[in-house]
Amino acid sequence: MKTFEVYLSRQFKVTINDKNKNDAKTLSEYFISGGVDLSIDKERNDYGFQTADIEIVWNKTMESKLNYLES
Repeated sequence: MKTFEVYLSRQFKVTINDKNKNDAKTLSEYFISGGVDLSIDKERNDYGFQTADIEIVWNKTMESKLNYLES
């Protein structure tokens, strides 16, 4: 079996309830990873936000190449 390196890019639409737009952007960047909200209840209470939905809107392979170091 051959080994390939695949470069994948994904974009998500995050629906978040928060006090203002800047906080919503910052908290989304910090707590959302791979389409999953990694925040815990204490963080949501401390920062006063709630993630309502995460939807993948773009999923694209940018490049793939054979890894020649594997034989």
